Amino acid sequence: MDYQAYYGWVYQMSHHWVYQHTFILWLAIKAKLCTQDKLARWFPNKSYTCSLCGKGNDSHDHLFFNCDFACEVWAKVCDIAKIEFQKTTWVVTVENLSKKNNGRNIWAVIRKISVAAAVYHIWKERNNRLFNNCKRSTEEVFGALCEELRGKMTTITVKQSANVCEAEELWNVKFQRKNV
Repeated sequence: MDYQAYYGWVYQMSHHWVYQHTFILWLAIKAKLCTQDKLARWFPNKSYTCSLCGKGNDSHDHLFFNCDFACEVWAKVCDIAKIEFQKTTWVVTVENLSKKNNGRNIWAVIRKISVAAAVYHIWKERNNRLFNNCKRSTEEVFGALCEELRGKMTTITVKQSANVCEAEELWNVKFQRKNV
């Protein structure tokens, strides 16, 4: 599959993106994150239960949209980023996002960086639980995600518009204004 043509919105890096978020998103889209289901080939008798919810197997599909913990985080992110949340497969979700996130208006930018941040923070929480035995609630993960995005948003320069005012109010952030 030609990932660049199909998921071009991820490849269109700009100064708005947080690079760690984008890198993890890129790996997730290509299904290259080292989830435990990939280890099952070499260690078939071991249990590879999701460290976030304790229910399903640790795989890309489960981790990002079938895991109860991740779904709670996604629902909150989608609400604040004005993304239509649908519990589906990872591939379908990425396809839908790639179709809807073209453009440079403030909400398109917020959606892009929010999706990347959600994937990054879910992956980070999974790793913290798996390797550091450190657990946070969905509220704590969502709070850290929002705080990081608010910091990034303060660096975005925008033209004055109703959408910008709405985003500032919803996110409790102040964008830089372009001199017209």
